[in-house]
Amino acid sequence: MKRKFIKIVTAALVCAGLLTAAGCGKKDPFTVYEEAAVKTSELKSIASTAKLNMKLSAQGQSIEIGMDMDMKILNPNGDDMQADIAMDMDMLGQNISMNSYYKDGYYYTATGDSKVKYIMDIKEMQEQIAANSVQTGLKKEDFKEISMEKKDKDSLITFTINGETMSNVVDSAMGALSDMLAGSDMEMKIGDIPGTATVNKDNYISAMTMKMPLTMTISGQEMTMDLDMDITYTDPGKDVTVEFPDDLDTYEEIDMSAGALGDAGSLGATDNGTTDTNEGTVVGDDTFSDNSAEDGTDSNTTEGAADDAAEDDTTKDAA
Repeated sequence: MKRKFIKIVTAALVCAGLLTAAGCGKKDPFTVYEEAAVKTSELKSIASTAKLNMKLSAQGQSIEIGMDMDMKILNPNGDDMQADIAMDMDMLGQNISMNSYYKDGYYYTATGDSKVKYIMDIKEMQEQIAANSVQTGLKKEDFKEISMEKKDKDSLITFTINGETMSNVVDSAMGALSDMLAGSDMEMKIGDIPGTATVNKDNYISAMTMKMPLTMTISGQEMTMDLDMDITYTDPGKDVTVEFPDDLDTYEEIDMSAGALGDAGSLGATDNGTTDTNEGTVVGDDTFSDNSAEDGTDSNTTEGAADDAAEDDTTKDAA
């Protein structure tokens, strides 16, 4: 009995010496996150839903935008990637629905009666998808804090990421805005990012939340953006089918490099000569420019909505 007890104590001491604070065979929270993030990013197909809430503030004005997204992506890391993205956006009491597809190097968008397509490099598309997905490549020192607790069969990881670490990721996500603001003096600062990641029994990340605070200075004008993101992955590891509408060949082709969105109906050019896309609006003479269309379908721009929210015109010609 005494000999057996000594063996047990010795085994425990060896375990403690080899694995230190990680415990006897127990992984630390960062390792669990890292392994699950890599495994999830290597999926051959992904189905997810996302809720995004964004608050933009500038010059004493603010607007809030809510978005629900349903995404199905096939071969996200391959040269033959395909995507089906449905989005509903609520802003200033208006609801805007948009269906987008990616196939054979073309990005298709249907909003209301407008159906357009344009050439989009697959690397650019993959970067934008990756920026709104599970983050890989993070180092342990990138986390200001990280902890883990069990939730039934899942592991809930709670963390805070150093905002500077996410700069490159945000730069990719904001690529379209940066292109449209080419020539402007733009600076961006990212605050610390708290969030959670749920790792299921199969070691996939099944859900994530993140709160990202940004401050942008564009030509001397400061704008803050607070983004709350809640993503759920549907049955990660199971095959996903991406379906396309039968009329993709009827979508009007536009040349993004030439700023040809003026022919694209509700995605057309604004009154002050700026260009409105489904990803943002170029700011011309105004901090928040009023460029919403009469039928309301062009109100999917944050800058145009802010003036509608305000009763006065104090921000006109502020920039």
